Amino acid sequence: MSLEIKFDKNLINRKFRFLLDPKYDRPLTIMKGGSSSSKSYSISQVIPTWILQGRNIIIARESGDTIRRTIFLGIRKAISRQGLDHLFTIRLTQMTIQSRVSQGCAVFVATSDEEKMKSLEPASSARAFDTCIMEEASEISFASQMQLMLRMRGKSAFPKRTFMLLNPISREHHIFKKYYAHLPDPDNTGYIDDRIHLHHSTYLDNAYLDQSEINVLLSMKEISPRHYDVYALGKWGTMSHTIYSNWEEREIPEEEIAHLPKRIGLDFGYVDATACNFMAYDKENRTIYVYDEIHLEKSSSDDLLRELDIKYSQLGLSVERILYDWADPRYGELISEAGFPADKGWKGSGSILAGINFFQTHKIVIDKRKCRHTLAEISCYSWKEVSGQPIDEPKGGNDHHMDAMRMGFSNEIRGSKGVKWGDKKALFKPTDKFNIFGDPLPKTVKS
Repeated sequence: MSLEIKFDKNLINRKFRFLLDPKYDRPLTIMKGGSSSSKSYSISQVIPTWILQGRNIIIARESGDTIRRTIFLGIRKAISRQGLDHLFTIRLTQMTIQSRVSQGCAVFVATSDEEKMKSLEPASSARAFDTCIMEEASEISFASQMQLMLRMRGKSAFPKRTFMLLNPISREHHIFKKYYAHLPDPDNTGYIDDRIHLHHSTYLDNAYLDQSEINVLLSMKEISPRHYDVYALGKWGTMSHTIYSNWEEREIPEEEIAHLPKRIGLDFGYVDATACNFMAYDKENRTIYVYDEIHLEKSSSDDLLRELDIKYSQLGLSVERILYDWADPRYGELISEAGFPADKGWKGSGSILAGINFFQTHKIVIDKRKCRHTLAEISCYSWKEVSGQPIDEPKGGNDHHMDAMRMGFSNEIRGSKGVKWGDKKALFKPTDKFNIFGDPLPKTVKS
């Protein structure tokens, strides 16, 4: 069947239109960039055309749940937006997209599932895979990256190509050391030769970005310039040992936060300290106020309930909900039974780094009279070291109020900028989002 494929180049930003060139055959393309540059969105728009052309594509990400909610959903939307639903069979359970007019297909795989990754085969053809796309490549181990490339062994009608999409993290990452360390300007490179294309993009290359999203990125420039460089401009990070630099200590007048919504976070402990933080959130000005705390050493549940009762009375609280660390759910049940509105906070894979990422993009104001334990912790909260170099994992130990703060903002952290849970989020990077158009899900052929 002969099929003429017409792609509207205006669907993607000019920076990414090299993806439309049928002669583009670099063996390795690394698409590095800052948040909201549209790199993930752009390649999602082009992939349906590649499948119709007959390409067999592996699309990988570290987490299966995340890949389903991000690039798999993004490509389904692209198919629907371009009016191509009738040309594809989409199997939701297997996570495959197969052309009905060619031998092309896309197979989605989580690199955390090693057995499935090793047994990958094209869904619709005896030919080998010819394209591998690694979404959030900085989260995929070097061994898994090599395994994915090995899945492209065999004969193919197309040149073999690998695309790595990533927001840069640390200069200690193996991708930086292997591909960027030798370059004179590894942050802004547009290097290209016959074998490799190092592509760089930022939100400034995204002509379709809403001004409100641009304003959020620009606000980081004053709050945390280092974070802005990495998160917005896509520069490789050089981590300092201290995690937060975007905070100040001063007295917080009651009238300054009276009109703001309140957040309460609780981290239980017995051998360790029990920490509770009372916070206010100025979302418009991206400012978090930590205006009071509870700190108890080797305390009982009765001690905690007594302190909560005092604070709720002193601070004029009543319906404000406590979000708590639920390592032992019995403590949460005790709080609820005592009459305090309470619920589990969010924790799990990626939650700590996602929380750090959230707080790094806000100004943090801490009351110097009432929050001395929080101040002591935040001034020392730092990264672990390996061979003298900081890695993207905070030191444990004296971090009880840091955990309580994160619990209190669980809902905002979990919903911030498309962050997907079960994901191991890189230090500086929320994920590119695919729901900005508000499109309905495309019709699919279910299996």
